Amino acid sequence: MLTPAVPVVDDPNFPGRADAVAFGDDTVILVSSFNSTQLAITRLDKDGKVVTPVQDVARAPFYGLSQFEMARRGPEVVVGWLRASGERMMLARVTP
Repeated sequence: MLTPAVPVVDDPNFPGRADAVAFGDDTVILVSSFNSTQLAITRLDKDGKVVTPVQDVARAPFYGLSQFEMARRGPEVVVGWLRASGERMMLARVTP
């Protein structure tokens, strides 16, 4: 490891389930809630310090989210996900 481990979110039931995306020396992480009803992103610098606090991308209180991923596109990321009920695919462009 180049740096010590750092906490990203306070909730122990908020696991990351998508690859991190590099932004120069920064890293953007897509995280989901334990029951997959929330997607959020955060941006960390090369030392693991929070540059952008965790911010919501999507919430689904009754049906959950599934099969989510994130890709960098210039200064933004595109987050894609499906609802657990199998409805249409959703996309969001986010500036981290």
